[in-house]
Amino acid sequence: METPETLQEQPADELCVLRQRIAELEQAAAHGRQIQEELEIFRTLINQSNDAIFIVSPGDSRILYVNDKACDNLAYTASELLDKRIYELALNVSNLAEWQKLVARIRKQGYAFFETEQRRRDGSTIPMEINVRLVSHAGHEFFLSVARDLRERQQAQNIIVEEKNKLEAVLTALGDALTVQDTSFRILYQNRIHRQKQGDHLGEYCYRAYQNRETICDGCLLVECFTDGLIHRRQTSARTEAGVLHMEVTASPLRDAAGNIVAAIEVVRDITEIKRGAEALRESQIHLESIVNSVPVILFDLDREGIVTLSTGKGLEKLGLHEGEVVGATVYEQFGDAPAIVASFRQALAGDKVKVTHRVGKLVLDTWLFPVYDPAGTVTGVSGVAIDVSEREEAEQKMRAFNEELEKNVARRTAQLQAVNRELESFSYSVSHDLRAPLRHIRGFIEALEEDCGPRLDDKGIDYIRRIQRAGARMDTLIDHLLALSQVSRTGMEFAPFNLTELCREVADELLAAEPKRQVRFIIAEGMTATGDRHLLRTVMENLIDNAWKYSSRNEQTVIELGMVATGNIRSYFVRDNGVGFDMAHADRLFVPLQRLHRMDEFEGNGIGLATVQRIIARHGGRIWAESAPGQGATFTFTLEPGDPACNTAETGRNR
Repeated sequence: METPETLQEQPADELCVLRQRIAELEQAAAHGRQIQEELEIFRTLINQSNDAIFIVSPGDSRILYVNDKACDNLAYTASELLDKRIYELALNVSNLAEWQKLVARIRKQGYAFFETEQRRRDGSTIPMEINVRLVSHAGHEFFLSVARDLRERQQAQNIIVEEKNKLEAVLTALGDALTVQDTSFRILYQNRIHRQKQGDHLGEYCYRAYQNRETICDGCLLVECFTDGLIHRRQTSARTEAGVLHMEVTASPLRDAAGNIVAAIEVVRDITEIKRGAEALRESQIHLESIVNSVPVILFDLDREGIVTLSTGKGLEKLGLHEGEVVGATVYEQFGDAPAIVASFRQALAGDKVKVTHRVGKLVLDTWLFPVYDPAGTVTGVSGVAIDVSEREEAEQKMRAFNEELEKNVARRTAQLQAVNRELESFSYSVSHDLRAPLRHIRGFIEALEEDCGPRLDDKGIDYIRRIQRAGARMDTLIDHLLALSQVSRTGMEFAPFNLTELCREVADELLAAEPKRQVRFIIAEGMTATGDRHLLRTVMENLIDNAWKYSSRNEQTVIELGMVATGNIRSYFVRDNGVGFDMAHADRLFVPLQRLHRMDEFEGNGIGLATVQRIIARHGGRIWAESAPGQGATFTFTLEPGDPACNTAETGRNR
C-alpha cells in the first residue's frame, strides 16, 4: 500500500499522471450526476405526458419502457408491462407474424400511424391512436410508440354529432328550406328540406347551382344583406306543373365574434297554402257578405252597456230600419217590449251562448247571442244574429193543427181496426164452431151409414163413403189453416236473435223421420242467424221446406238447399229444390189464399201455406219472392229487414 512517504519517493511525472486521472474521474462523476439528473427530468417529462409512451424492441416486440400514462390506461404496473410483448396488448397485431409485418412496414416508411384498440387488464378495450417511429441510437434500434387515448375525443365527436343532429332536426321541423352562404356566395350548409327541393350543392356558388348563371342574380337579397347588415324579406311566385307556387324568401346576416358579417342565412318558406287560405278567406267574406245582403238576417254587436255598435243585414228592412240606423241606441230602447231579449243579453254577458225566439211587432225572430272576449278572457260585449222565422212559425202552427187532425184520424182508424179485429174474432169463432158443427154431423151420419148399411153396400157405395170422409177431413184441415192464417196478423211477436241453421235442421230431421225411405239430401249452411219471432219463423221454414219436400217427391234423388246471402247490411235467406218447378207466367195467382198451381191429384195441398208465409215475412218488415221454371226446381228467397233491395222485385211464389 502506498503511503504519503512512498508517494513522495515516486517520480514527479507519475504523480502528474495520477492527479490528472483523479481529475478525470471527478469530472466523469460530475458528468454522471448531470446525466442522472437529466434522465430524471426526462422521465418526469415523459410521465407527465397525456399520451401513453412505449419503447419496444423491433425484433421480439418486447416492451422496453413505458410511462405512467401507459400503466394508467391499461391498468398494469410498469414491471408487469415490461414482461409483455406489445402484440399481447394491441388488437390489430395479435401474434408475432403480424408484428413482423408491421415492423417491415415501419422500416420501409420510417413510421406508422393508425387507430386500433388496446386490451386492458380486465379484458376491456380502449380506442387508441398510435404513432410509431423507428429510432436508432448508438448502434441500437427501437420503436418509439406514442398512444393517444381516443375516448374523450370520440365522446366530444359524439356530442358534436348529436348536437348537429338536433340542430338539423330543429331546422327540418321548421318546415322551411334553409341554406347558409358565405360572403362569396358559396353554399356552406343546406338543411334536409332544402336538399330535397334543390338537390345537394354544398360548396358550390348559389347563382351557379340554382340559376345556372356565372354572375350574382339581379336583386339578390344576400347582396342587400351583406351591404347593410339588415334582414331582408321578399315574396315571389312561380308557375309550376302543379300550379302557381308562392314563396317568401328571408335573408339574415351571420356575424362572427367580432361582429363582422361572415355569411348569411337564407330561408325559403312555401306560403302557397297561406296565400290560398287568404284568397279563400277573402272569397268567403265576399260570399258571406252577399248572403247577409240577400238573406233576411240581422247582424248586430252590443257593448257591455247594451249600446248598439253594429247593425247590418237585409233583415233590417222588415223592421223598417236602415243599416247603422240604430247604432248608438241601447238594447233596452230597441227591445223594451221584448223582455226575453234583454234577459238573454244579460245572460250572454255572463258568458253563455243563448238562443231566444221572440216577437218584434208582427215578426217572429230567432236570435242567437254570443259573448265577445278580449285577449285576457274578459267579456267585452255581445254579438248577435237574428233571423225572421215568421213563415216557419206559421208553417209550424199549420203542422201542429195537421198533427192534431192526424191524431184524431189515427184514433178513428184505430177504433175501426179494433172493430174489424172484433169482427175477425167473431168470424174465427163462427168458423171454429158454426162450420165445424155440420162437419161433425156429416162424419157422424157417414159413420152410422157405414155401420148400419155397410154390409149391404157394394164397392161403389163404400168408395163414395170413403170419398165423403176424405173430403170432410180436408175441409177440417182447411178450416184449421184458415184460422191460423187469420191469427197470423193478430199474434204477438217477440223479436230476438236465434240460430236459423239449428231451426232448419229440426224441420229437416222431422221430415226425414216421417218418411225414412225417401232419398233426400239436405244442404244446410252453417252459421245462419236471424232476428225475429222464432215461433212464427219456424212456421215459415216448415211451409217452405215442406213445399220443397213435396214438389221434389217424384225425383229419385232429392236435393234441398238452405242458405244465406249477405248484400251490404241485408241478409237474404233461400230454400232451393230440384223439384217440378212452375211457370212464372202464373205469378198473379201466387200468395193468394186458396189458389194453387197444381191439381190435387198431382200434389196435395190447400193453397194456404205460402199465404201464411207471406204474411209472417211482411210482419217482420221483409219480402219474399221466387224464381223457377217448369222441370228445373224452384228457389224461394226472403228477407227480414226493411230497406231490402229485393223490395223492388215483384212478390212471386207458388201455392201448390
